[in-house]
Amino acid sequence: MNNRVGGLSKVAGRVDPAVADWLKDAQTNKAALTKKQKRDMQRLHVMYDLKPETKSAIVEAAKHQGTSASQMAAFLLEFAVKELRVGNEELKVALANGRSPSRTMKFEWNLDAPEDWLSTETRATVANGKI
Repeated sequence: MNNRVGGLSKVAGRVDPAVADWLKDAQTNKAALTKKQKRDMQRLHVMYDLKPETKSAIVEAAKHQGTSASQMAAFLLEFAVKELRVGNEELKVALANGRSPSRTMKFEWNLDAPEDWLSTETRATVANGKI
């Protein structure tokens, strides 16, 4: 029994290379998109390397607020950017003190957040393997 696969994007590996090239430049029919697809087109998905303690703190804060960890992380990042722009003194000091030379040619510095920014409870949760 053959499983039917609809749409050209699902069989991109089996499409003629000329058609695949044409599809890359084809316009999306925005009227046919779902509400979620429209919202996702406006968002940017990124990946950041985080310490387990930081991830745990974000997950716990998200649970406390009744939202997703992704939304909590985005909220906190926007807050941090705002604080950086207005010249938050604690942030300035942390940036100055948290710098260490990078071992890569691409970047000059590594940045480490102060140890006291995360609670002892968060560190204990991670140490006990609960995250």
